[in-house]
Amino acid sequence: MYDYINKLGSQIPVLRVSIIEKTKLKSNHYWLMAVVGKMSALKVLKLHLPLGIKFGGEGFKFLLKGFNYMHENGRRLDKIYFNRIVGQNSEEYLYPCIK
Repeated sequence: MYDYINKLGSQIPVLRVSIIEKTKLKSNHYWLMAVVGKMSALKVLKLHLPLGIKFGGEGFKFLLKGFNYMHENGRRLDKIYFNRIVGQNSEEYLYPCIK
């Protein structure tokens, strides 16, 4: 995945991502930071959470790190969509990501 990001990240302005179970990856939700932070042409991010998958504070933490990396490099998103991510206990994690 990281090779894909490095090779095509500068050419993809819109990305739709389906969140996967963090226990299936050695890096947990770290991949979110890499996707958001390293795709230099990214303007629209659509995040979808399948039923039965948990996102929680750790997911928002890595998402926020990716957004901070974008900001440090003078980039920002024009739009962000959250599908099934906003809900139980997400308000405390969501605000830092969108402010």
